Amino acid sequence: MKKALYFFFTILFINLSLAQKKQDFSVNSPDGKIEVKITVNDKISWSISHEKDLILAPSEMSLTLDENQVLGKNPIVLNSKKGSVNSSFETPLYKKKSVKDQYNKLTINFKNDFGIEFRVFDDGAAYRFLIKKKKRLQLNQKK
Repeated sequence: MKKALYFFFTILFINLSLAQKKQDFSVNSPDGKIEVKITVNDKISWSISHEKDLILAPSEMSLTLDENQVLGKNPIVLNSKKGSVNSSFETPLYKKKSVKDQYNKLTINFKNDFGIEFRVFDDGAAYRFLIKKKKRLQLNQKK
């Protein structure tokens, strides 16, 4: 009986120590109508809502590089940082003389030298992977 109990608690301890703690992040548009939610556990997923409407259901994101390295598989968050941008830029070939560039952003940095930057505008949202490796990389698949 003692051996079975010992075995049970050993397996339970191993499972708990290997389980990735779920982390939730969010960032809103400057006008507050669009919200991007990011969840990190054994994978990274994001969703987009506009006011009370779900625009993008939770969707997994990852990036597969050469040598089958998958950025986004069993990720470990190092840190995160929020920020805002409110600027404009000249557009000589567009119907407007200048374009307003206003958004809120969230950058999440992960172990293995990569991060993801989320930008939320009043009329949309986007993300991009930030890879800090110095060598030349080949993209095999983006999810």
